[in-house]
Amino acid sequence: MKNIVIGIVVLGLSGAIMNGCNTKDRSLFLTGVIKHSGIDWSADASVPGDYSNADGETIGWCEIGTQIQGVTGLWYRSNTTGEEMYNLGNVDLESVNSYDANLVDTDICDSPLVVGDVWVIKCLDGYVKFKVTSVDENSSDWEVGVEYEYSTSTDFS
Repeated sequence: MKNIVIGIVVLGLSGAIMNGCNTKDRSLFLTGVIKHSGIDWSADASVPGDYSNADGETIGWCEIGTQIQGVTGLWYRSNTTGEEMYNLGNVDLESVNSYDANLVDTDICDSPLVVGDVWVIKCLDGYVKFKVTSVDENSSDWEVGVEYEYSTSTDFS
């Protein structure tokens, strides 16, 4: 009887420990909202008081590549020279470990910001990876909700 009780306790503890080790824990990432009024990733994804500190913004048209008839949505416009960004599609944000300059896309007009997509972008003072969680084309400031991680180097934790 003593062995049965010990076995039940051990099984209960191991289940509690395994449930506490959720590998899909989204709390690893911060949340923010990209707006047409700008975003500063290094300042907790806030709207900058001085627009020269903005890393980028949302826009309702595509100017980075060839516009495609019928494709509508919101796009991210970077304030860095060269629009150094790329879309990885619907992947786990955790799987992105670094910014890879070889993946930079010079024509993103076929890729408006879509819920679930992961973007990696060079900022004015670092790098950001974000997963789109919401898109509101009807808001007055073209708001796009994201989970993100900012880094001062090309590597993410």
